[in-house]
Amino acid sequence: MADLLDLLLPTPVLLVALVTVLAVLSLRSTAALRIHRLSGPLLVAVVWVWTFSTPGLANLAVSYLEGPVSELRPEQSTRGHDRFIVVLGSGQMRARNGQPHPKLDAAGWERLNAGVKLSKMVGGTLVVTGGPAETPNQSLAALMRGIAMDAGIPADSIIAVPNSDNTYQDLLHARDAIGASQATIWIVTSAIHMPRALAVASQLDLQAIPWPCDYRQVEDPTWRIWFPDNGAPDVWSAVIHEVVGREYYRLRGWAR
Repeated sequence: MADLLDLLLPTPVLLVALVTVLAVLSLRSTAALRIHRLSGPLLVAVVWVWTFSTPGLANLAVSYLEGPVSELRPEQSTRGHDRFIVVLGSGQMRARNGQPHPKLDAAGWERLNAGVKLSKMVGGTLVVTGGPAETPNQSLAALMRGIAMDAGIPADSIIAVPNSDNTYQDLLHARDAIGASQATIWIVTSAIHMPRALAVASQLDLQAIPWPCDYRQVEDPTWRIWFPDNGAPDVWSAVIHEVVGREYYRLRGWAR
């Protein structure tokens, strides 16, 4: 069904075909000089559309950001109450009318699930982050705290950090909430987001252990990954968001 929808919907698959046909026609046309003059730009368009519509190339990019997938195992010696697991929230903070309306997205659920599992393995305190800052009781952090409690984490082992609207503020206020400079700190976030999160942590002098989750890379791709697909632009969007976001943070002095 998914393959059929790929062909029916006016998405990258058809766009690649359309641009390719136009490029070929422009090269072969002798009568339509105006179209022929567009052959160069059309060929560039073919390459551009194919690049950002091909899952294989998107997978190479996301794999570079995420790093290799490996099974994470915390050391048993890391159990204790001077341990903090910082889960970076992800999702909707406000409704379209601007009113607070926290709602976790898929990445947010993956991160919280990974954080809860890690908390049950190593103990310590679970720190959940996410605004909007102006309504602490109606925030991603408050929502995540309630879900973590439902999952069996004691209320006195959870710190909600609602006064943040981005990754820098998440970690800045989490650091202030933790306070203990000698504590062991894990950062739990999506694998693609981890490089930016660690760059921020480094800028804030937080010695953190990465605990990535929510991998988007395909570990064992088949030949079909090199054909245009509707899912590729979404992966590319996430890659570009992280690359641009990290450079923006560096310009702001928020990350190293």
